[in-house]
Amino acid sequence: MNLRNYKWILALLALLLIVVTPHNFITLFFMRCVVCLTFLVFFLEFRRAENRLQIFSFVCLALAIIYNPVIPLWFPKFIWAGINWGASAVLILCIIMGIKPKPGS
Repeated sequence: MNLRNYKWILALLALLLIVVTPHNFITLFFMRCVVCLTFLVFFLEFRRAENRLQIFSFVCLALAIIYNPVIPLWFPKFIWAGINWGASAVLILCIIMGIKPKPGS
């Protein structure tokens, strides 16, 4: 199984964790780890991709910072709800768009 298949599994797991799980402390920490890792992987891939995808690299980096488990950011629940749905939309866009590396990389 190549790395591309792992990215799909990681992204789908992150999407499920964002939207459908109750958010107790353990789930929240695990979700932050998986989602942060997912957005970091997409950030690195979009940085190597075609120029039209460069803006998505910064969006993925911002979401990785928001979801980082080392120095967590705390927002009210209604703001987290919006961030979660927005992050879900970004993950769906990342999956749909796919990643095409630059020639020669």
